[in-house]
Amino acid sequence: MLAELHAYDGRIRFATFVGGTRHQNANWYNDEATGVFANARGDVYVTGCTLDNRFPVTPNALQTQPAGNADAFVLRMRFVSSQQAIQVDNDKKNKR
Repeated sequence: MLAELHAYDGRIRFATFVGGTRHQNANWYNDEATGVFANARGDVYVTGCTLDNRFPVTPNALQTQPAGNADAFVLRMRFVSSQQAIQVDNDKKNKR
């Protein structure tokens, strides 16, 4: 889950779930975030790995299908309006 909190009181302003589905016959998910970074513009970058072949990707991602055991991911969440619309961006043209 990724959440934005109010600066003055810590209440949740917006929250979303990004990931695949729960592992079959287990009480754990197939996705793990290993790093989070936010820049001054409000973009939030999350890195991690997934074992799930249903992890959401954009059509022009570097890899659109799982390659096997575990796959790494980098995603960008951009809060673009007061309604808190988000964009998941793992476009290979935006590598930095």
